[in-house]
Amino acid sequence: MADRVTHQVLKHHYPQYSSYSLTERGSDERQYCSPGVELPVVVISRTKYGTYPEYHTSLDNLDLISPSGLEGGYSVVKKIIRTLERNAFYRSTVSCEPQYSKRGLCPNLSTIDQYDKTVVNRVNFIAYANGKEI
Repeated sequence: MADRVTHQVLKHHYPQYSSYSLTERGSDERQYCSPGVELPVVVISRTKYGTYPEYHTSLDNLDLISPSGLEGGYSVVKKIIRTLERNAFYRSTVSCEPQYSKRGLCPNLSTIDQYDKTVVNRVNFIAYANGKEI
């Protein structure tokens, strides 16, 4: 989910972003995503590691970071976190399909004509409310 949300936010807000394959890694995600650990880690950077001469040297310092660059990075991460927080997986609290008409959630008479879009959406929502990502 972390990968999908990050790609979605970047695609929507920063369509010029670059994405790299896991095989083009070289930062800490290698350790975090190794077999047996498999943490959902996403690396987000304004400049890819190893593409500037100061990377992993004593010359790598905060003078290389501009206030606007730092603000831009913060803005992206904030959007990603907000998107992740809005993602929810709902779980129905009853076994099987509930009796909607008893609760006033659909007409008492079950005919095709009686099901408006609201009722259909409600029934479909409950059908997928298993607490898992679809």
